[in-house]
Amino acid sequence: MKNGLLALLLMALSFWVMAAPEVMTFQSEAQEQQYRQLTAELRCPKCQNNSIADSGSLIAADLRQKVYQLTLQGKTREQVVDYMVARYGAFISYDPPLTPVTLLLWMLPLLAVLAGGYAIYARSRRRVRIAVRPDSAETLPVRGNPWGLVAGIVMALAVSGAAFYATSGYRQVRDWQQATRQLPELMNRAIDSRAAPLTEKELQTLALGLRTHLAHDGDNPEGWMLLGRVGMMLNNATLATQAYGRAHAMAPEDLAAASGYADVLTRTDEPEALQQAAGLLAPLLNAHPDNLRLLQLAAVNAYQQQQYSLAIARWQRMLLLSEGDAAQRADIEQKIALARQHQSVKQG
Repeated sequence: MKNGLLALLLMALSFWVMAAPEVMTFQSEAQEQQYRQLTAELRCPKCQNNSIADSGSLIAADLRQKVYQLTLQGKTREQVVDYMVARYGAFISYDPPLTPVTLLLWMLPLLAVLAGGYAIYARSRRRVRIAVRPDSAETLPVRGNPWGLVAGIVMALAVSGAAFYATSGYRQVRDWQQATRQLPELMNRAIDSRAAPLTEKELQTLALGLRTHLAHDGDNPEGWMLLGRVGMMLNNATLATQAYGRAHAMAPEDLAAASGYADVLTRTDEPEALQQAAGLLAPLLNAHPDNLRLLQLAAVNAYQQQQYSLAIARWQRMLLLSEGDAAQRADIEQKIALARQHQSVKQG
């Protein structure tokens, strides 16, 4: 695979991922209260034991952003929950609805115990059941129907085969072969602006194909950056962090690798990751002081670390560089105003 193709695909996918998480402002106190309640009541698909409000994973950050967007659109609590359940399943809610599927999951252990008990009871009765011969006091055991045993063996083999197909490496091997075949087509579609956007399943196939390619060509930082972008689009924080980390380790002077790694670390919202991202961004800003993406990343990073003066200074720098874009300037001014509010509360 040519490095040029990877570079083109990396540029094409860069428009699919936001530069940094947005600072959230609300139109009313009721909206903010609904947002906080929802983020506390929705479960992180990655962490499972944490709500999306408490989780530092990348998918939790994206889910918080989606809840924020739906709240601003005027969606009710029930509508937001229905949206999340429809996309991620009932597991995302700490209070899943009673459906035939959840009822089956709750009843399955009891049914298994009852079925096993009945099987043991029935087998014991067949063993002790006897028949008395009419002309003798001698007793003989009655043999069970051999066809029942054959049917049981066939059923056991069928269940075992289905379980093997569902849980063994057969499906993984099949998916790996399919991803390898489709990798060139998916990369060409991602580059072609006239082609339909890749679906989530196709992105997963692209990620698997890229991992397979990088297993043979692991010294390719552009390939790792591309895998990191796909990981971000799939809300896979682990994949994105590891891929960008590999790219930055191989090309520490590369602007795209360093800024992408800082982007992923900033999105996690974890103190150590935020500090590491700030360490990456400082020399980049010294070398590229007018880079709007770096300034946005650095401003959000400082804001999340409650370094409000630094965040305001970087957003003000963006205002000077974003002449003519009224929407962008309004957004930056709103962020500056919010940072000043937090700064006054912190100082007061």
